[in-house]
Amino acid sequence: MRLEFRNLSRLYGRDVALREVDVTWNEGQVVGLAGANGSGKSALLRLANGSLRPTKGSVFRDGRRVRRGARGWPS
Repeated sequence: MRLEFRNLSRLYGRDVALREVDVTWNEGQVVGLAGANGSGKSALLRLANGSLRPTKGSVFRDGRRVRRGARGWPS
């Protein structure tokens, strides 16, 4: 599986969880996420699986944009 984050940002009100993340992980790569509490590790994983909507940017899994359900993102 190839996972791409393009210009990805996630805000919680005024708090920034992630800002302008651009990274690609290819199949077979081993990746570790490390950081302090509140640094955006869980937000990045939730964005990758589609359970959280990005404030800005896009997530792609195997070249297909990650979206939540057929109806799109909740408001």
